[in-house]
Amino acid sequence: MSRKSKLITIIITAVLLILTISFVGILVNSKKTADLEILVAPASSEIKIGNSTYKNGTHAFIPGTYPVEIKKDGFDTYTGEITIKEGGKNRLYHYLNQSDGSLTWYLNHKDDSMILGTIGEYEAEIKAKEYVKKDPILKVTPYYDEKNNHFQIVAEEKDNAIKVTANLNTCTDDLKTKYTTEVKTYLENQGINPANYDITYKGLCDN
Repeated sequence: MSRKSKLITIIITAVLLILTISFVGILVNSKKTADLEILVAPASSEIKIGNSTYKNGTHAFIPGTYPVEIKKDGFDTYTGEITIKEGGKNRLYHYLNQSDGSLTWYLNHKDDSMILGTIGEYEAEIKAKEYVKKDPILKVTPYYDEKNNHFQIVAEEKDNAIKVTANLNTCTDDLKTKYTTEVKTYLENQGINPANYDITYKGLCDN
């Protein structure tokens, strides 16, 4: 084979290799149909998901469950896993605790302190959603009878129990009985059995 032929063969082989690598890259990226928003404090932490490392931001993933490791010198290492689903919002929000139990890093690093605050707000939002999920009555209250202005219903969790109060907009016994029935009817229409709750009915003149 002449020198020229060898050169052509090398060029063709190189082009085919590049095309193959590009095709594989396109194929892999085409499967990354899920986005994951990462927000970690400190921002300089090493964030490992699967076999790759990431920084704060939004990244494309192939849907699935991945092992997670977040670490930084001077902080407790976090290990866990995350399931990334196609569509919807996938988030990895996490902050590391200092190994000595102090908050000096966050007090001295304003950007990380702000990230810590954002993560705290997100965790509070998640807890609030879980709180609502605990009991179905919390999904349909508070409720105000805007049409007739007969009653308001308030439900809250207190001491690991659900406390329900129905405020009846009347002082007369006859109307209190009528409005009490309306409260029960409203709850039943929402799929709630009033008999499952200790409901306090209060008229306007009740102490």
